Amino acid sequence: MKGAGGMSKRGVIAMARCIWDDPDFKDEKFTERLAFIWLVSEAAWEPRRVRGSNGLVDLKRGEFSHSIRYMAIAWGWKKTRVADFLNRLKKRDTLRDSKQDGSKVYLIKNYNKFQVVGLPKPDSKTDSKTDRIKEDSKKVIKEYTSHFETFWKAYPRKTARGAAGKAYTAAMKRATPEEIFEGVKRYAKAREGENKHFTAHASTWLNADRWLDEEIPKVVPDTRTNGSGVWIRKGSRQWLAWEQHGRRNNDDKMLFSMDCVEDGGERKFQCAWPSEMNG
Repeated sequence: MKGAGGMSKRGVIAMARCIWDDPDFKDEKFTERLAFIWLVSEAAWEPRRVRGSNGLVDLKRGEFSHSIRYMAIAWGWKKTRVADFLNRLKKRDTLRDSKQDGSKVYLIKNYNKFQVVGLPKPDSKTDSKTDRIKEDSKKVIKEYTSHFETFWKAYPRKTARGAAGKAYTAAMKRATPEEIFEGVKRYAKAREGENKHFTAHASTWLNADRWLDEEIPKVVPDTRTNGSGVWIRKGSRQWLAWEQHGRRNNDDKMLFSMDCVEDGGERKFQCAWPSEMNG
């Protein structure tokens, strides 16, 4: 075919064969150029076995086996026009036909010029640079995966891992993995023993740059109920109220037991507040 030898100099395109069935395009008659492209797409790109009009046919690279009727339907042509087009291709030494077990087999003689399987190899410098880029990319992905896994293990609420991964990728542009990890350790410590329902999702925590949050001392409650009494922390308002109650009532035994408690410690009382303060 005229100009076929120069095709590779102009570059090639790779196109899926399913384009012929794509619903985005109307069914309409082929031009001769489209008909030839269809023939190239139907030819075997490697040896394979197909069913011909009279049984199985073994095709070599560049061969196809279709009846004129089948091609006429596919192209929207009359059978006489298909036959005429194929004859012209044969006369120009672009197409050759033969029979195999009664089935017609066609060979596109310049198939390799129209169907380029691989792209030209880049030079060694480009190859080397490409390899380095690939290796660097693998290294970055591996390091990112490792850092995220460390973060995820430390985070106190394992919810919405996918969203957390995306947020972590974005956060890596604003902080180092070490900064994020130190922040998550502080947050995990602050959430120990707390209701997970009120713990932020990892993506929310990351998107708000919360690794920058200052450490918040865990609040120790002034009282806690245990059995029939109430444990009160030394130094709290309730503790001071009970000290006043003891002095007012000269309850040296109670005052002595309260003095024996270390700072930050607890002592058990009958209730949270003395009776004179419950009225």
